[in-house]
Amino acid sequence: MNRYDNDYFAIIKEYEVKNDEIIIKFTSGREETFPYEESFEKEIVNYMLTQAKERDKAINITREKLENKLLNALLGAQGVACILLLRRLQILDFQMLPDIFNVMTLAYLDFLAVRNGKKVNEHEKYNIYLNNMEKIANKEDYPDILRGVMREDLELNINTLDKYSLKDLKQIRKNIEQREEKVLRKKR
Repeated sequence: MNRYDNDYFAIIKEYEVKNDEIIIKFTSGREETFPYEESFEKEIVNYMLTQAKERDKAINITREKLENKLLNALLGAQGVACILLLRRLQILDFQMLPDIFNVMTLAYLDFLAVRNGKKVNEHEKYNIYLNNMEKIANKEDYPDILRGVMREDLELNINTLDKYSLKDLKQIRKNIEQREEKVLRKKR
C-alpha cells in the first residue's frame, strides 16, 4: 500500500467510509482521508489482515523468547535458593541432588501450566478471528454465527474486530463448532 506505508509506524487501527471518502485511523492517532474506491477498501482490509498475521507471528516469537529467559532465570534462582537453604541448614548432601532436580522440574511444569493458562486477550481474540475468518464471512453456511454475541448488529471483520470482546469471539467459535457438528450429524 504505497499510499501510506512510507511511515514506519503506519499501523492501521480501523477505517471508516463516510461521504464517498475512506478515513483511515492509525494507531498513532493520525488520520488520513482518501477518495472512496471499492478496490482501495479491499486493499486496506488485506493490509490490515497482513498486519494482524505479522503481529500474531511476532507476538508468538517475542513471548517464546521472553518466557525462555524468564524460565531460565526462575530455574536458576530456584536452584541457587534451594542449594543455599540446604547449605545453611547444613544438610546438603550430593545424594539429595536428584530430589532438588525433581523439585525444580515440578516448579517448571507449574510455570508452564500458568503460562499456557494466561494468554493475552487481544492476541487470543485475533487468533480466533484469523483461524475462522473464512467461516465468519460465509453467512450462507453459518447464518447464526453471531447468536449470543453482544454486537449482533455489527458485521465482524478485521476492521470491526476491536469492537468485539474476547467473550464474543469465543461464542462465535462455539457457534461455528456447533454448526459444524450439526452438519456432520445430518450427513450420517
